[in-house]
Amino acid sequence: MDIYLLLKDIYGYIGSYSMVSKYKQDEQVKVTIIFETVPDYQPQIDWKESLKLVDKFGVEYEINIFLIILGYSIKSLLS
Repeated sequence: MDIYLLLKDIYGYIGSYSMVSKYKQDEQVKVTIIFETVPDYQPQIDWKESLKLVDKFGVEYEINIFLIILGYSIKSLLS
């Protein structure tokens, strides 16, 4: 509705609201941003808390995982 009012009030749009609203985007686009940095400049950190694992004997373990990878060093993992 805000865009319709902007078009109508500021730009003098004389069309109907339904003409503007049909261009509304139904889904958000998911974007992945990749950062390229110099070697060992930017770390990527992942943390998983209270992860439950069960071994082959049925014993349940609750663990926390912390992972840090320096920006350039990930390339060596992929090659």
